Amino acid sequence: MLRRLAVTRGCLQRIQSKRGLSLAQFLADADAQDVVLRNLQVAIQACLDCASHIISEQGWELPGSNAGTFGVLARHGLLDSELALRLAQALRLRNMLVHAYDSLSLERIYETYQEDLADLEDFCRAVERSTC
Repeated sequence: MLRRLAVTRGCLQRIQSKRGLSLAQFLADADAQDVVLRNLQVAIQACLDCASHIISEQGWELPGSNAGTFGVLARHGLLDSELALRLAQALRLRNMLVHAYDSLSLERIYETYQEDLADLEDFCRAVERSTC
């Protein structure tokens, strides 16, 4: 589990390295897009994997969907319910990155990585508090 948290944080650092780009620069830089898109996908997936591991290890109820995984953690007090909802939304973004990559809005991705990465770090801290 600690390895997955380290993966998440490593991905966040890679994404952070592109935060200084303007929207125009990001849209013009395919390499920057690749760094951001891939690392968003991996960071969100690592959080999901970690959450699934916790549920299994604790013997908690199985979620009805991947997005419900974070809700299970909230019901058991590991996550705040608002954070769980935002992480479920992040998982929907991950699904788009994997399955609907040809219809992504790069402008929306830019907004996401400029403003919405704190939830993934908050998840890491919550897991560390509960397991260490």
